[in-house]
Amino acid sequence: MTRLAVLCVASLVACHAGAPPAADPGPAPVAQPSPVSVQPAPQPTTPDPAPTPKPTPVPSVPPPHTMATLGAKCGDSDACPPGQECASYRGIAGARGPLFKTCEIRCTDDAGCPADHKCRTIADGPGRVCR
Repeated sequence: MTRLAVLCVASLVACHAGAPPAADPGPAPVAQPSPVSVQPAPQPTTPDPAPTPKPTPVPSVPPPHTMATLGAKCGDSDACPPGQECASYRGIAGARGPLFKTCEIRCTDDAGCPADHKCRTIADGPGRVCR
């Protein structure tokens, strides 16, 4: 078996030693790029400016008096909505009771009251007022 191995090795050396060297192919050819058309980059667009908000219109006429504002407690320094006044009264307890202050429209008849309101007498309250 050693003879066989020696014979194989000798054959390989002989085959390889007699073969001419491979031809040097030289540098590999460089692929030429294909022509490409270059387009300029798109110009950045500026966003449309936000629309200017319209100011909230201010009513020229004060809002109508409602049951919610008539008879409501007076504000700081006896403040009331336009057209109303701060009415002071003691209530049913009289002079010994607390002082109440509410925003009212004083009246003598229905003509002095806003629409949908009547001139009423509140005996233990502010007197003749629109309700």
